[in-house]
Amino acid sequence: GSLSGEYRIIVACRDATIYTIKNGKLTGRMIELETQLVDMRLVEKDILVATMDQCIHCYSFKGKKNYSIYVPAAITNLALMKLAKTRNFSGLLV
Repeated sequence: GSLSGEYRIIVACRDATIYTIKNGKLTGRMIELETQLVDMRLVEKDILVATMDQCIHCYSFKGKKNYSIYVPAAITNLALMKLAKTRNFSGLLV
């Protein structure tokens, strides 16, 4: 038999917009950011986005903003940290 699985690609563009491609088709959902994007990470079913205005935004795959965190300094990059031996702890390094 043949296996078919669903996949999703999240694309961040230079026009400060995030697009979602699902199973090879561009969905109608897009996320328009207020400022330029610095870095982006996927955490389970959330999209974490760092922008040039010293802010980290969290969006769902459907494009709904969950929360924003403002930091006191410029963000250069994001990294995920997972500790499997301690009850599956995961965190975001800024």
